[in-house]
Amino acid sequence: MIYEKLSEDIKKKIKDNERLTEVSQMFLDSTTGNMIDLISLLANKLQINGDLKPYCYLSNIDVIDTVITHDHSKIIENIWKEGKVHNIFQENKLSDSSVNLFKVLGNYEHTERIILTSQNMKKVMKLKLYDKFWKELNESLYNKNLILLGINLDSDTKDILNLGFSKMDLSTTSKYFVTSSPLSLEDESWLISNEFKFVYDDDRD
Repeated sequence: MIYEKLSEDIKKKIKDNERLTEVSQMFLDSTTGNMIDLISLLANKLQINGDLKPYCYLSNIDVIDTVITHDHSKIIENIWKEGKVHNIFQENKLSDSSVNLFKVLGNYEHTERIILTSQNMKKVMKLKLYDKFWKELNESLYNKNLILLGINLDSDTKDILNLGFSKMDLSTTSKYFVTSSPLSLEDESWLISNEFKFVYDDDRD
């Protein structure tokens, strides 16, 4: 998607780099790249058909009161239409009457409220400006189960999860990882080191 728009020189520099943050940064650093074009590429890719919303069944589970996503699209807003959105760039009080939707990387509809590049990620990691977001998320997860469902444990995902774990005290939170396919030794070791228990997709029945 983004890779196809890069010059041949930039493509050579990227080689086998699969990190969205780094590829996006190179796109912005190129002579033809800008944030509006970058978000436009992403938005076109992430248009969700109303009949194809993944995990719609989760909205029927009453015990779910907190949903966290590192996706830039509006999938969770489309599923939990009455949910209260908490964007990392915009403070919002927790809701007791609706599902709290935490968007860790922002929203592609707002150029100033999205984490797309490696430079964006470094700022979020270093600045205490976003600590209120993590505090509210931590409060929402207190004494609950944290279930990772439908995610790919790529380097960018691990970075944002590691950041969240460093900002929150999850000692009262039980952590589970749901998978339907074998994990690499690296991913399995990472999950074990972060005290995740495994739930295999075939076991959910």
